[in-house]
Order: sequence, then structure tokens, then C-alpha cells
Amino acid sequence: MTYRDRLPPAIAGDPDRTMVAGGVRTRFLERAPKSAIFIASLLLTALAAYADYSTGTELSLILFYLIPIGTAAWFGERWMGVVVALLAAAVGIHDELMEQLRTHVLIILWNASMRVALFVVFALLLASLRQRLVEVSIQARTDLLTGLYNRRHLAERIGAELKRSRRHQRPFTLVSIDVDDFKAINDRYGHAAGDAVLSAVGEVLRHNTREIDVAARTGGDEFVVFLIETGAAAGRDVVDKLRRALQVRMQALPAAATFSIGMASFRRPPADLDEMFRQVDAQLYRAKRLGKNRVAEKRVRVRDRRR
Repeated sequence: MTYRDRLPPAIAGDPDRTMVAGGVRTRFLERAPKSAIFIASLLLTALAAYADYSTGTELSLILFYLIPIGTAAWFGERWMGVVVALLAAAVGIHDELMEQLRTHVLIILWNASMRVALFVVFALLLASLRQRLVEVSIQARTDLLTGLYNRRHLAERIGAELKRSRRHQRPFTLVSIDVDDFKAINDRYGHAAGDAVLSAVGEVLRHNTREIDVAARTGGDEFVVFLIETGAAAGRDVVDKLRRALQVRMQALPAAATFSIGMASFRRPPADLDEMFRQVDAQLYRAKRLGKNRVAEKRVRVRDRRR
């Protein structure tokens, strides 16, 4: 299983949340269908072949073939890069055969094998580099046990969404989830059982939130869900849905954990991230004081400082 397989579509499919080379054109190619990338690479190969044939053997244009090969291997799939590489090599071999029929056959075979090896190795290396960069980027942004975002990426996303919320005056809700008596679960059932609980929480959060929302593991047994453009009423509906899903999921585990949940809804963004988390943490602690296994919520009124 690759790192992508453990992630929600919002991470695995969005190039802005994985490793991209940057730039508007690069993001456009990232979002293009794989089939379109493959067709474009074939057309570029044909264009390079036409230019190569037109200039004759005196002027080598072998580097121009690396453009469609690299495009297919980087933005498409590994097999696309190999196919384009073989096609580019075949075109080059054909051109050499047409121009050098009098050349010794061993020289032609040697040149052909070198061209095939160069193009195929280039495609495979580029595809492997691309995959490795994606995996490293995903590791830096996610928690591998749960498949959720980590604290660092959560802060980045919330910071960006707060700026957007200030511009468009959209509400949002922050939810904090804590596993009740998690240390007791580890002590009684073992750390493997504790990890199974955390992994199950990640599964529930991934499958019961929207792609635009941000679900993260922020500590050992602490989770945060940032609900974008979601007011108090809609936020409570989401929290109720999550509670039901967690209860059902826990029934399948040896350690049937319960959860305390704090929820803070904002009509306007607060001054900073610390204020947001202070508000939601206060509700989480209130849920704990009231006996755990419950939800405590608050609608936070942020004074409009423009007045």
C-alpha cells in the first residue's frame, strides 16, 4: 500500500496539497487527465521526429525527444513514459536506417540500443523521482497511523482559510475530539489496541467529512476537524454524524472507547489561531468536566474591529 492509498482524496488527488514543481503551467498539467497527457506526449514525439527527420543526420535533435518522454513520465504514469520512450527510440532508429543504409549493421544496432536504453532509463528515473517526491511531501503533511493531516499542515490550511473567510465573511466551525481515558486503554489492552483505536478514528473522520474540510491528528489521542463555511447548526449536524459513526466503529474493537468533543463556531475569524484553539479547547475541557463522552459547544462572537 502506498502513501496515497492511505489518504483521503483531498490529499491524494489535489496537486496543491502534494509535491508539484510549481507555476501555473505545472498546476495545469497536474490537473489534466492522464489520457490527455499521453496524447500530448505522443504529439510532441511526432513533432520532434518530424524536426529530426527534416534536419537529417548531420544535426542531432535527440534531446528534444526527452521533452515528451519527461512529460509522460512526470505528469502521467510510469508506463506512459516507457511507451513514449520506446516510440521515440523506434522513430529515431527508423530515421537512421533510412539515412544510413550503407552503414555497418552492428553500428546501427549499437546506436539503436543506446537510444532505447537512454530513453527508457530516463523515463523510469523521472517517474521514480516523481513518486519519491510525492511520498516525501505526503509524509511531511500527514500522520501515517491515521492517514489524516498532521498539526503542521492543519495550521497552514487554517491560516489560508482564515484569510479567505475574512474576505468573504463566511462562517466556520472548529471541532476538537479527544479519546476518553486513552492511557487506561493502553494499560489494559496494550499499545496495539490503542493504535487500533486511533486508526479507526482516522478512518471515521476521513469517510464522514467533506473533501474541503480538514481533519487532522494533533496529538497522541487528540484530533481536530476544521469545517469550512459551516455555521453552528450545520457544524452540530456534522458532529452528531461523527459521534454516531465513532460509536459504531468502536463496537468492532476490543477497546470500545468513548470521546469528548468540543465545538466552537465562528461567524467571523478571530484575531489569530491561538484564539481559535483556546475557544475550542475550553469546550473540550468542559465536556470532560461534565463527565466525558459528550459534546460541549459554543457560538463564538468575534467583535468586528472595523467598527
